[in-house]
Amino acid sequence: MEKVRRMEWQVLDWNEPAINFYKKYPSHLDGEWINCKLTDKELVSF
Repeated sequence: MEKVRRMEWQVLDWNEPAINFYKKYPSHLDGEWINCKLTDKELVSF
């Protein structure tokens, strides 16, 4: 195994099976992250 120091991932708040799976392990679920994106069409009007 490589010398991994951290692993990060994202899960949608409605995906309860995944959230429950991750809670089985000593992981930190940060409820404050909000993912945003702008598509190329949206960037034109920005």
